[in-house]
Amino acid sequence: MSNLKVHILRLTPGQEVRSSLEEFVKSSVPNGAFVITCCGSIKSATLRLASYPDGSTNKVIGGHVMGDLTVQTTMEVTLGEATSLMLSREHDDATGYDELVVNKV
Repeated sequence: MSNLKVHILRLTPGQEVRSSLEEFVKSSVPNGAFVITCCGSIKSATLRLASYPDGSTNKVIGGHVMGDLTVQTTMEVTLGEATSLMLSREHDDATGYDELVVNKV
């Protein structure tokens, strides 16, 4: 169990989303944060679609941002901070990827 602290950011035209969020989290949320909501417009993005289609419709419903994501007009992001938890990523031999690790502070 942890208390929730909410941070709301407004990104402006030309800002790169990922680096802006990483900079904010590094300076203001040292134990890690997670995205609650995000809405806005982007002018450029590189996406990798997930390879798993959704049931009978065969529509892909997920993916990943792969590179720069640049704000067109505005981007409003709500971040959550679990105040008594430390969020980090560590290599997991079972998956071969850096996976989420949650520890109490």
